[in-house]
Amino acid sequence: MKNSLSLIILVLIAQAIFAQKSNLNAARNSLATVKFDEAKAAIDLATVNAETLNDPKMWFTRGEVYHGIFESVFVNQLDLYKAIAGNSLEEAWKAYGKAYELGEAEMKAAGEKKNKYDKKVKEKYVPMKNHFIINGEKHFSAQDYNSALASFETALIIDSMKLEKEADTILNAIYFNAGLCANLAKQPQKALLYFNAAKNLKYKDNIAGNVAESYVALGDTAKAVTLLREEIEKTPNDLTLIFGLINIFLTSKDPQEAIVYLDKAIQSDPKNQTLYFAKGTIFDRKKDWVKAEEAYKAALAIKPDFFDALYNLGALYVQYANFIIKEAANIPMNQAAKYNEEVKKANDNFTKAIDPLEAALKIQKEKAIIETLLEIYIKQNNTAKADEMKTALKSLN
Repeated sequence: MKNSLSLIILVLIAQAIFAQKSNLNAARNSLATVKFDEAKAAIDLATVNAETLNDPKMWFTRGEVYHGIFESVFVNQLDLYKAIAGNSLEEAWKAYGKAYELGEAEMKAAGEKKNKYDKKVKEKYVPMKNHFIINGEKHFSAQDYNSALASFETALIIDSMKLEKEADTILNAIYFNAGLCANLAKQPQKALLYFNAAKNLKYKDNIAGNVAESYVALGDTAKAVTLLREEIEKTPNDLTLIFGLINIFLTSKDPQEAIVYLDKAIQSDPKNQTLYFAKGTIFDRKKDWVKAEEAYKAALAIKPDFFDALYNLGALYVQYANFIIKEAANIPMNQAAKYNEEVKKANDNFTKAIDPLEAALKIQKEKAIIETLLEIYIKQNNTAKADEMKTALKSLN
């Protein structure tokens, strides 16, 4: 009787263990037949099962399942498992790491000298480096710069294991991409570390411009300006560097120095309407009405439907007209002729504003444009056009 009872207990224990291991076995069977959806469902259950939670085999299998999903969708470009792909590569990386960690614990507990998951995991890491590069590019395209940075950093971690010899042209590109993502993720200090690493590996892309962005983000515009000037001296026709310097000057209190570099850029790229527009904005800020008008018109000569230039040119005329009226208020009462002359000049500028503002309005219906045109038409007693603007305003509400 005792023997029968013991046998029953042993059978029940074996059945319980088998049941608890069944999700792991199901995951492995589905993995063998490349049914990743079934494999994922089973391994996810095994992950929360107390019996398999600390089993390195389960974690290694989980890594294989999620790694397989990633390869299927993002390497082989198959859409079948796209819905469950998510952060599959990151999950695979964590799972392989956990398998290695538990393998170490098993090795020490058994008094052995070799982790039986060491070779298995490292073999998986070799292709994972390239997969994390792909993953980084995927996140970058989705403008998820923090995730992109994490992917490139993981690729660098794998590279540091020296599992294979990677050509410097690939490695320095990883460093550069990590720096680029760090800048976009607003982590400029980290960006500088990666850009410097890429530079040390002789990366030839625009490192200087990106390093300058990092300095600006850190508040050290002086260092950024010095760097860009030095690089422009070496490569005077590099528009990327020139644009970087121009952007710094444009955001400064006195952007006058940007004009020098804008003129250099225009010499290299005379058909770039944005350069003339940028000049216009500088002269606009300095209230140099004539030069601002010339610059905006030059931009529009290249691209007649350039919304920003049309808007700014119209606004320039309005600002100048208001400036004239303000100044005219200081003319003595006994100089009526001079006063009337200034008022006429102001009205002429209000009139000049109409065409570019109307053209801008056709491109983009903006409340500020409609309100400005309404104000001008009221000043000119143009009731029909004023009513038209009132109707346009109502249509926006």
